[in-house]
Formats: sequence, C-alpha cells, structure tokens
Amino acid sequence: MIRNLSPHGLSTIVVLFLVILYLAAPLDFVYASFSGLWSLVAFLIFSLISIVFVNWRGMNLICISTMPPLSERVYFIYRVCLSLALFGIVIRFFDFLVLRGLDFSDGVVGARLALQGLTYSSSSEASAAGGISAIGAIFYGFCFPVTMIYIVYLNEISERFKWSSIVVMIAPIIDSLLNAGIMGAAFTFLYICFAFLYRWHLFDVVFSFKRIVPVIVLGFGTLYIGAELFSSRVELMFGDIETYFYHSQGLLKPNRFFMDLMELPIIGGLAFSFYWLSSYLLQGYSEFSFLLDNFKGDFLYGFKQFFVINKFFSVIGVMEFNAFELTLANPRPGRYQTALGDVYMDFGVYGLVIQPALFALASAYFYIRRIEGSLGAAIVYPFIQASIVMAPLINTLSGARMYSLVACLIVMVMINFTLRKGF
Repeated sequence: MIRNLSPHGLSTIVVLFLVILYLAAPLDFVYASFSGLWSLVAFLIFSLISIVFVNWRGMNLICISTMPPLSERVYFIYRVCLSLALFGIVIRFFDFLVLRGLDFSDGVVGARLALQGLTYSSSSEASAAGGISAIGAIFYGFCFPVTMIYIVYLNEISERFKWSSIVVMIAPIIDSLLNAGIMGAAFTFLYICFAFLYRWHLFDVVFSFKRIVPVIVLGFGTLYIGAELFSSRVELMFGDIETYFYHSQGLLKPNRFFMDLMELPIIGGLAFSFYWLSSYLLQGYSEFSFLLDNFKGDFLYGFKQFFVINKFFSVIGVMEFNAFELTLANPRPGRYQTALGDVYMDFGVYGLVIQPALFALASAYFYIRRIEGSLGAAIVYPFIQASIVMAPLINTLSGARMYSLVACLIVMVMINFTLRKGF
C-alpha cells in the first residue's frame, strides 16, 4: 500500500537523499562554511514541531481512507475553476507568443533568454504586456486545484472534461520550461506525482513496478529535457563546455576525474547530465552559506519572499516595484540559495527559526486534515509536499507559485463552505 507521507517523514527522505548524492557526486565545493549549518537547525525545528503536532493531533484522530463523493456543488466548483484555469492558460501564452513576441529562431533556450530579458525590461513592449500578464497570472493559478480534483475523482468526472483537464495539468510544465526552466517544471511535476500517490493511497493500490513506470519515464524525460536545455544554453552563451567551466562562477565544480569522463565520446553526455543534476541539487548549501557570510544590506521584511504581490500591484498601477532593488540586495542573485535564503534576507536569523516552525505547523495541520478526509486539505497538501522536496533549492513563496498556492487555498475555502465543514 502507498504510504501517506508526513511532513517530517518526507523532509527526512529528502535530506537523506541529498547526503547520499553528496557522497556519490564527484564535485568540488568552491565555497562552504559552518554558516550553512543553519539549514540543519531549520530542518530539525521543522521536523520536531511536525512530529509533536502530528502525534498530539493523532491521539484522537479519526482516519478516513476515502474522499466524500463528488457532490454537485464540488463538481460545479471544479467546472468553474477549470474554466478559469483555461482562460488563464490562453492569456498566459497569448502574452508570451503575441504580446512579447516569443521568438524561437535561436531555439527554446534563446527564446527563454529573450523572454527573461523582456520580463525585467522597462520597455514599452513589456509595459504593454504587463497588465494582461497580471490578469492571466490570477486565473493561471487554478491549474493546481483543478489537477488535484481531477485526479481524485478521475472516474466520476465527465469524459467531455477529460482533455481540457489534461491540458490544465501539463500547461504549467510547458510554461515553466519556456520561462522558469527545469526547476519550475519540476515543481509542477512533483505536485502531479504527489496527487497520484494520494489517489493510489485512497484506493489501497498495491505498489508495483508497472504502476511506477510512467512516473519514472516522465521524471527521466523531464530531467533529459532539462539537461538538453542546459547544454544548449551553455553552447549558446559560451560555445563549449570547457569555456563554460573556465568562466563559471558556480560554487560547485566537477573534479578532475569527472572532467575526464565528460571528454569521452560515449559516456561524456551522461557524465555531463549527472554533473548538471547533482550540481543543481547540491548547490543550495554552498549558496546559502555564501549568502549568510556576505549579506550586508538591510533585511527586507517580506519584500523578498512576497515580491510577486508587490509586482502584481505595480503592474496594475497601485504601487511601484523595482526588481533590481531586490537583485542588488543579494550578493549572488539568480542562484538557488535554498528556501531559507529568501527567509534570511527577509528576517535574518530569527526567520530561520520562526518560519520553519510556522511552516511545520501548517504542513502538519493540512496533513492531519487530509487524513480526516478533507478534500480542501487534499488540494493544498501536495503543494506543501512539493515545496518540501524543492526546499534545498528554492522558496516556493518567491515567485509565480504564490498564485497557485492562493488558488489552492481559495478552492479549499469554497469546498469547505459548500460542504459545511470546518477548516
């Protein structure tokens, strides 16, 4: 039977995986310090509070292994959210392809670099696209709750909504590959995987290799695309791998043995792909250590993690927002500094203690509510699970995923209200 993973159980698996990868990966750490141990402190705080809360609530816990039937009210909410998500997808891709004129003449990587340049530009083209983009982002977030409801009630939803639901499911992955890169696509992929794992848990599906094959194929396919995009980006910007490593300012670099493997004709590509994956997954500790040792500015008190809110209000003309001010505050902008990097820039060491504790309480609460049969919690908890897995790299509050989280919470409130259940 597929287990219903607790927050502390999942975070422990992630940490153990990173430790094993660290021991196996042939990488040299250019920078690392004891400051990075604050990440271990945050992990211990998160795990301890999650364990205490889950066991405290678990003493009188009533486990419900099934979801309530798909009522007409919930079905109506699903159809409304599906329409909103499809509208958001149309607006989102209209923004990219038409308003911003996404050009694929230099390949996907060239188009992505051009799109990012336009996103942070103050040109008239970017301004014209801003309002439409803001509207699209609001509705685009409903892709996540639609995905979860569709997966849970797969056999009860009408066939005429099947393909539109699948489009809503995969559109964020395609969007992320064009705009945010493999990490954004990986987050959506993880949400979908955790949604299916929960469905299998509900229906007492016995774990088998046959059932996991599609997940493995899709996972490796996503990683292959990511490695190819990274390789294309290196070729486009530096010409070849050796030049890239010579000019790279990364804090993780392959050792001499691995460099020799990359030059071999048959396994060189696999070696480079493994370097790309392992360096991506392990760079967070070094980058976080560097941030703590070199951050000299004033703390931002939420402007870093929740900048997407300020950006939205600036687009609709309510307030001013300058992305470059946040960039200047970071000693190494554009790096994966773990989920704690943005927390530290916002609130300092106090944030590294308080925010993991609050996140643990929220995670454990939604975990317990899902066990009790809450469909609203079932929508939100896969987002939390994906956030835990991605925590060694990114903070899921710092970016467009905030819209998805808000959409999940809105749908949860709507469902709880219609079903007359407590939050």
